[in-house]
Amino acid sequence: MKTLHDLLSDFSSIISDPTLLPFAQIYPGGFTRSRKITLNLLLLYLIFRNNNVLSEDIVNFFGAVRNFEDLPTRQAVIKRMSVLNFNVWDEILRRYRENIYSNVTLYKLKDYIVVAVDGSFVDLPPHYVLNRYFGGDMKKDMTFEDIKKPQAKVSMIYDVLNQSILDFSVAPYKTSEIPLLFDHLRELDSFFENKKIILLADRYYGSAELFKYCEMHNIKYIVRAKKNFFKKHIAKHEQDETDFHINFEMDKAWIRRIKNDDIRDYIKTEPVLDIRVVRGEYTYFEKKNGKENEVTISSQYFTNLDESEFDTAEIIDIYHFERWKVETDYDVLKNQLDIEQFNVHNPIGIINEIMGKVVFHNIEKLIFMESKKIIAEKEEADKAESNNINAIINESIENANVVVSDDTSDANKYEYIPNNKYVIEMVHHINFVLNFKNGIDEVMLENMVASSSRVKVPVRKGRHYKRWKKFLRSIPNTRHRIDGRRNPPVTKGKTGFITTKS
Repeated sequence: MKTLHDLLSDFSSIISDPTLLPFAQIYPGGFTRSRKITLNLLLLYLIFRNNNVLSEDIVNFFGAVRNFEDLPTRQAVIKRMSVLNFNVWDEILRRYRENIYSNVTLYKLKDYIVVAVDGSFVDLPPHYVLNRYFGGDMKKDMTFEDIKKPQAKVSMIYDVLNQSILDFSVAPYKTSEIPLLFDHLRELDSFFENKKIILLADRYYGSAELFKYCEMHNIKYIVRAKKNFFKKHIAKHEQDETDFHINFEMDKAWIRRIKNDDIRDYIKTEPVLDIRVVRGEYTYFEKKNGKENEVTISSQYFTNLDESEFDTAEIIDIYHFERWKVETDYDVLKNQLDIEQFNVHNPIGIINEIMGKVVFHNIEKLIFMESKKIIAEKEEADKAESNNINAIINESIENANVVVSDDTSDANKYEYIPNNKYVIEMVHHINFVLNFKNGIDEVMLENMVASSSRVKVPVRKGRHYKRWKKFLRSIPNTRHRIDGRRNPPVTKGKTGFITTKS
């Protein structure tokens, strides 16, 4: 496997590769003339921009790469963003998967790559063009002009153990997440081939069509179940059964409802659907107003994982502990990478600005994961040293009447990981940007990894922060909380305000 230096050098080569040109052109001849903003510079600018004001990004980025010689204007940058074919990002992600991700030593779960799918909404600047192209929340009798906040639907397939975005899409507000999932799966079809995959998805994605697709392509899945899904077949089992199979033959009416032709043809030859149903409880701690409350929920899950590999408890833990990571990655995109900060009202430019942040995410996570590995190795070495010291102490007091406490301090209580915000700040620094463009300096990279492995935070599993339907006595008067997270929208309640998704 390649070193971090080699991976980042390869990533830089992907961005500067002239063969990206056909994917970046909206019209013939695009990006072929000699200009201040070449295709390579535009891609790098979109990846590494991190200021709230366009002029600051122009000065910081182009001032560094061009030494303040004849800086491009705001209008020139906006125009170039708006004529960049956003399909180029799909090609960059494809080359990332093949040339970078495939050469990383991956964390796996019993030889499985664990991926999660999830969708979210991205708030866009108010503008009638974005209202028309993307749409937004519309009540009855509303027109596009009445939309107060246009939003884009985004969706991604995310490797939860290696914190890598494998595929990402931006679509209009009303786009269903299910067709976006199948778009991801078609894009990743050849890449997933001959790999052991577990797909995690919440209850919205559960469908016979998805389960049959996974059966066709030898993909394992864990999907949280809807209460009314396969209700007739599940009702045949006792309430206290926690792990059982349902299987039935899909009839012609069901087959007609299948949208994908290949899946429909497959079902005609393999009409029996076999699903393992797992029931159980999951407990987590919800932090509210400085206090932690224990919350226990009962739920049901659909899977095709074999009982000999994963027992009931493992299925529940995998779903809740691992699928939650795709939710937290949206938090990173929105609150740490500020993916909702835009400089244009053009839909093409909007998508390009979003996708640039996605590619930055994967660059930054390469350094994050390397730093995480160093932290884990150091903790393992410290633990071994501690065990050796304890063994010596125990041997010396073996015959003494002494009680030795085996309590561990808080420092050893949790797993530690790098502070992701700290890593992001380093990767945004112009020194790294110039190195990424011109050639990675190994000493600088070693210093970055060493520094980020020292600035670490504990991982407290099973802790969630209440986000929606949280009571507030007043509307927050700042955009962000003290921890840097964005304050959620609120709606008026009887005696105060309630946090809401939109």
